[in-house]
Amino acid sequence: MADDTPRTSAALINETPELLAGPATTETAAGPGPEPEPEAPPPTEDEGPFDVAAMLRQTPLTEGESPQAYDALVAEVENAVAPKDFFDRLMAADLARELWQEQRLSRQRVALTDAMRFKAVLSLITPVCEARAMRPVTAALNYFEFDGREVANRFFARYGITDEAVNAQAAVLQGQAMALFDQRVSNAQSRRSAITKELARRKRKIGKEKAQLPTGPDIRPLKTAA
Repeated sequence: MADDTPRTSAALINETPELLAGPATTETAAGPGPEPEPEAPPPTEDEGPFDVAAMLRQTPLTEGESPQAYDALVAEVENAVAPKDFFDRLMAADLARELWQEQRLSRQRVALTDAMRFKAVLSLITPVCEARAMRPVTAALNYFEFDGREVANRFFARYGITDEAVNAQAAVLQGQAMALFDQRVSNAQSRRSAITKELARRKRKIGKEKAQLPTGPDIRPLKTAA
């Protein structure tokens, strides 16, 4: 009769090496077999040739800028330049980029002025408000908000505080930033001018080279005897 007594832990532990080792393999008896071949890498999707022209046309855009507007500018520049080789395309891309940067800086300069208008109004109307026992912050809010804007504008206009004065004061409050923007716009204009001159020089050179090419054999009619 078979012994059904559960085996002790010690017996199980003693059996573990044999269980883990498993049956003897032919590798142990006959020596190591051939190494398995490395797996082939998974197939990658064919992306096609790299588009250098598309890369040159790209530029980082800030929040709120339109990719469609930039693409339209690039297309207009390329249509005017009519690039013939890589260097022409490179200069066309640089020209579009400098034009966009110039416009971007101009927009940012105006945006910064607009953002400073509340502070500018507050600084201009405070003396008037103190003399008239008015709260400057409330009066400044009324200057911009729809309900009180017309009354506030008419009231402060009597003291020379107009939108034009407010814009001027906003620019003064950001004097250093305005000077920096003006310098950067000037730099962008200088780079644009340099690129434009180089493109014009290249076109003149190509035109001279074409003019010097032979136009064909000089064939003249034979003279007949009189």
